[in-house]
Amino acid sequence: MENIIPSAKFNQYPVFVTYSPTKGRYFVAKRDIALGEVVLKCLPLSTAPFDNHRKRYCHTCKIYNSSSNSFKFYCKSCDLCYFCDRECFNQCFPIDQKIYEKNLKVNDEKVIYNKSLFLKHELTCNISRKFSTWNINDKHMKSVVRLLVQILAERLIEKRNDLNNENSSELNEQTSSVFISKNSDFPVALKNNFQDFLLLQSHLLDWPNDIKRDWLKHEKFLMNLLKSSKLLDEDDKFDDLLHMISKIESNGFGVYYKCKGKSILFGRAIYPYASFFNHSCDANCDAILSTLVDDESELLCNDKKLHGEMNFVALRNILKGEELTISYIQDENGLLPLQSRRQKLLSEYYFLCQCCKCITDEKQYRKKKKNVKNRNVKLNM
Repeated sequence: MENIIPSAKFNQYPVFVTYSPTKGRYFVAKRDIALGEVVLKCLPLSTAPFDNHRKRYCHTCKIYNSSSNSFKFYCKSCDLCYFCDRECFNQCFPIDQKIYEKNLKVNDEKVIYNKSLFLKHELTCNISRKFSTWNINDKHMKSVVRLLVQILAERLIEKRNDLNNENSSELNEQTSSVFISKNSDFPVALKNNFQDFLLLQSHLLDWPNDIKRDWLKHEKFLMNLLKSSKLLDEDDKFDDLLHMISKIESNGFGVYYKCKGKSILFGRAIYPYASFFNHSCDANCDAILSTLVDDESELLCNDKKLHGEMNFVALRNILKGEELTISYIQDENGLLPLQSRRQKLLSEYYFLCQCCKCITDEKQYRKKKKNVKNRNVKLNM
């Protein structure tokens, strides 16, 4: 049901989720929030580096090495998943699961996460090999489909838990709400699941015809690929996948590293909870993703293993009851003019921005235009 709000999951944070027909689900401050305070931490549902960056991106801890050196540990079967060290490799490919878990409790969150990581890679490794036969040069489409594959694998894992584990409700609650990271302070980061992804809005009906045609060209290949890997339900149609793809495109986060003062896009990630932050051109929060390692020596430091954690930080003091917002577009200095901002948001996110900044800018633009018109009339007279 559209109005169901998973507010209980956010009890440890100074936010709650509300809903309106026009805004959808969105975060509101449940108390006063101070400048610099972390209002939410969450982990990705899926991540996908571009092909030319995959060898410097750790599949387990989500660290990106900005140096020119590739990671030495990788999956020799698919050659897509690379790892920064032996520990991260073993979490995805445990030499002996029993030995690895010997000193850990059965329900330890780290054990739960490792099992989930292992199962997800087991499901996606085979399809990754077949995926390499896809004759397409569009890195955008490739990254979207890789995110889709991971999301479908997550759906299958959650179904298996529900069917096969007597304590599935307890397990799912643990895996969807908490995560162990050696550098994490309380509160812990929230882990998204497939049901959270379903809450996202699809804009398939708003797609231009050329985008639809581009995806329909690959319908046969993608359906055969996913069916052969048993990631599809019997009643799944390509139209269902297109709705998922639309959700990915409209809610995906680009992940970047800095090079000579410029931000370089190296992949994409899906954080469903992050989509509960609506856009504002004058946002009161910022999304900070910690994946970059500038020095290879830092790879040995466990404190750097953030597992793709996204932190949302207050950019100013926020009052209780105020809506929490982030910016969906890159405008670090606030120099983009009104029409450029609105056009970018309309083409990429399918909405006409009506935030306070846009409304104020629009009023100033109309006033300026009116003054120019009156001045021209006077000159003509």
